[in-house]
Amino acid sequence: MRFLKQNLLLIIIIIFPLFAPAQERFQAEKAVGYIQQLCQPEFEARKTGLPGARKAAEWIGSQFKAWGLQPGGDNGTFIQEYPMLVTTQKKTAQLILKNGLFGPVAYQDENDFHLYFNSGSGKTTAEVVFVGFGISAPEKGWDDYLGIDVRGKIAFIYRGTPGDGQD
Repeated sequence: MRFLKQNLLLIIIIIFPLFAPAQERFQAEKAVGYIQQLCQPEFEARKTGLPGARKAAEWIGSQFKAWGLQPGGDNGTFIQEYPMLVTTQKKTAQLILKNGLFGPVAYQDENDFHLYFNSGSGKTTAEVVFVGFGISAPEKGWDDYLGIDVRGKIAFIYRGTPGDGQD
């Protein structure tokens, strides 16, 4: 009996896996297959607002169901709806610095600059003001807006965060 008590944990560790359901191990080929499936043209790059994004979400939900996961989305599904404004660029954006050192300088859309589409669409012409990273944190000794009036102007900012180690 003493032997059994002392070695019970060891016995459980050795015997339990023989009766426990087997867990499937991670398989890189399967993971790549899922990614390749989601890269198919029918999913339209999963771009928000396009029918392909919905198809991709439904395909992912079908995989979750096949894996035995429980849905946590709306109405017992794997989909959770949320409102989001989606806009598209109808033509290539233009950004021209009119008074560069050697005259006008044209910048390339998607190469020199990038537009973020998370607001309404429209056409505008306005003065552009550069505001660094667009950070206003005077308590941290950083204010890119200090002394700059951005009212009625286009704020031109760096993408990302400063390289000072802070977010």
